[in-house]
Amino acid sequence: MHKSILLFNIALLSMVFAHLNASLTVDKTLWQGSIKFPSDIKINEPIRVYYTGESIPCEIDNIGHQICFALSEYKMRTVFHLIIIDSRDFVSEHNTVQYFKVAQNRPYKLYELVYTPNKDFAKAADADVDQKGAWQITQKRLADDMRIPDSAIIVCYHPHLVKNVEGGNAIELPRIVLDEQILKQLTTEELHDASIQFVLSGLDFDTFHTKPSTQVRKDITKKTVLALTA
Repeated sequence: MHKSILLFNIALLSMVFAHLNASLTVDKTLWQGSIKFPSDIKINEPIRVYYTGESIPCEIDNIGHQICFALSEYKMRTVFHLIIIDSRDFVSEHNTVQYFKVAQNRPYKLYELVYTPNKDFAKAADADVDQKGAWQITQKRLADDMRIPDSAIIVCYHPHLVKNVEGGNAIELPRIVLDEQILKQLTTEELHDASIQFVLSGLDFDTFHTKPSTQVRKDITKKTVLALTA
């Protein structure tokens, strides 16, 4: 009798967890991000992007002159932190990394991104994505310990080359726009060397991050997400 009750409880719990997991999966959405380059600058190497312990795949879109990536996140989340850094450090204890921080005396740019749905259009199937809501973008400073927020979107690139963060809609994060005037002062070789430098430094950062369990396959020409592939 007790064995039957135990088996019933196990089966019931399995059903509950399966339903909960399915609900959480359905309740996720894709946020598309991008780093916009000037139209006359050739993009040599992908930029390294990290989020919640994962290394986010990036794709070069030479037609749109940008680098694209996508984050899978719960729909209820509407506040993100975005930080652009060229070097990072970490604080550890007992061989365990406690948190990441901006390396001492290194520049960074930190932004708080807050998405506010438009109640009149948020659930309207025929509404344009730009009508469904808008992003409020605020530049911030880190605390004195220079700790990077645990859930921040970390973009490994030189902060001085970032002009601003702007735009965004119901499916797109605000885009990172690079400074055309500064970039034009650099030669193609200098840009290429800088790109290689960030890729190499990112290899060390990769050891602290896993690859996402699902990958986003994106059709760059149409700028839409086609599917999540296992």
